[in-house]
Amino acid sequence: MADNTPETQLLNAKDLLLHELDLQAGMVFADLGIGTAGHFIFPAARIVGPDGLVYGLDIIKTSLAAAESQARQLGLNNIRAIWTDLEVYGAAKDVRNDQVDRMTIVNLLFQTKKDEHVFNEANRMLKAGGRCLIIDWLPEGPSFGPPVAERTSLDKVQKMAQLVGWKEVHHFSPSDYHFGVVFEKVA
Repeated sequence: MADNTPETQLLNAKDLLLHELDLQAGMVFADLGIGTAGHFIFPAARIVGPDGLVYGLDIIKTSLAAAESQARQLGLNNIRAIWTDLEVYGAAKDVRNDQVDRMTIVNLLFQTKKDEHVFNEANRMLKAGGRCLIIDWLPEGPSFGPPVAERTSLDKVQKMAQLVGWKEVHHFSPSDYHFGVVFEKVA
């Protein structure tokens, strides 16, 4: 994808992966809910390199097909697009339990009413000591983006993470319109 997409203007995926998530060469990375642009999987594939692996998960098959096509065009052979329902525990069968080193959940939680199921599935995939970066729209944010009534809050995300046994590493403001928080799986 071009570097001047609206997503890039709001969130710099490469900087977030390197500086907030500490993604490194050889790691296994998963982006839960890749969306139409696959905004995080392409820079992640470059960072983890040929010895690493990137999973792009989504329920929308056209998003996955577009990501696979773009990966081929870019010569990124370490991306695996996986169709799954993140609200169903164990549905992403191609991702083993405790396999993922680093994970992102970006602008996804406002789309689900079953946040606890998404957190359980994410926790299943994440290895002990693994980290998850969650970014979502500020509840009091701008008129663009999802409807304000559907947005989640940092407080709710922190509570869901605590329920699955994650500890907060830090939270930050990735843009004027989003909150960001990094968690680590303790056990």
